[in-house]
Amino acid sequence: MARTSWTRRTGCRMGTAHWLDAATMPARASFVQEDPRVRRRGGFDDWERHPCADRMDLSEPTSWRVLAGEPRVDVSGRLIGGCLDVVCHLAGTPYGDVRRFARDHEDDGVIVYLENCEAPSLDAARILHGLRLAGWFEGASAVLIGRTGAPERAGLTQDDAILDELWSLHVPIVADVDFGHVPPGNVLVNGALAHVVVDGARHEIRQTFV
Repeated sequence: MARTSWTRRTGCRMGTAHWLDAATMPARASFVQEDPRVRRRGGFDDWERHPCADRMDLSEPTSWRVLAGEPRVDVSGRLIGGCLDVVCHLAGTPYGDVRRFARDHEDDGVIVYLENCEAPSLDAARILHGLRLAGWFEGASAVLIGRTGAPERAGLTQDDAILDELWSLHVPIVADVDFGHVPPGNVLVNGALAHVVVDGARHEIRQTFV
């Protein structure tokens, strides 16, 4: 068993940040998170039985994967996104107007990040379709997809669901990024200016609060 990687660091480069590292950084600060190359093996902790659990098995090999676009990804933009199961209910409301967010940050560009907690692949495809029609990907420089343990249905994989709806965007799509419901998880801050690189062994996200 490995100790959780959500430990605070004093430097600005880390495999996986603690959310307090991001929350307490001053304006114009930046930090880099890298692909830890491992994910949790097994399910979630039973917090009722083990409320003080502070270790998890981070032994399953994994890596960020480029699903669409050139193999080398080097893009920048303002981060916006969240969990599919939640943000699907915000599309079309003033609280999920990503089309306007993209217009407001046209000079910087936008990187949309999404992760799927529980939606089966067919439902995920429908949600992504609705978000696309609501303008969530207009002006996107790239789309980041968090690693998921959600089920697949009717011969449609989670990758298939993503590509079926988003391949026509003609932007880089990076899957199995470390945020979401399969630990470990990177900290992503909506509105932060991000620089994403996936190039050979270099897999990283730099966020700057400007």
